[in-house]
Amino acid sequence: MRYFHNFFSVLQFSKYWGVTFGLDTGGEQKEKGSSKLNFWYAPIIIIQYKPDLKWAFAVRGENYTDKNGVIVPLVFSESLQMNGLSANVDYSITQNVLWRMEGRWLKNKRPYFLNSPLLLLSILLLLLHCQWQ
Repeated sequence: MRYFHNFFSVLQFSKYWGVTFGLDTGGEQKEKGSSKLNFWYAPIIIIQYKPDLKWAFAVRGENYTDKNGVIVPLVFSESLQMNGLSANVDYSITQNVLWRMEGRWLKNKRPYFLNSPLLLLSILLLLLHCQWQ
């Protein structure tokens, strides 16, 4: 069994500025029927500036820890403890379509994505994406 929780709080300081504090966390049974769990967690903070209804700019800091490879498979038989920073620009094309351009920097104690088949997919997903709301 796997459990997942997403806790967050959005603080809107003004019409233009907001901050989001979040924590993604969860656990997975070590083996079927066991009460022992492997845990992962990812605290985040996002600072957003929204000058008008069409545009938004944000920076994000995050930490991701998955010591047992529950969500992200272990590479080099080492746990994943990654820090990251990202910045994005959002443009609302219509009420239901959002265009996002995002740059992201991720740092692990050992290069995680360099020898992984996930590298190309990660780059493609992080560069540009369009979201239907």
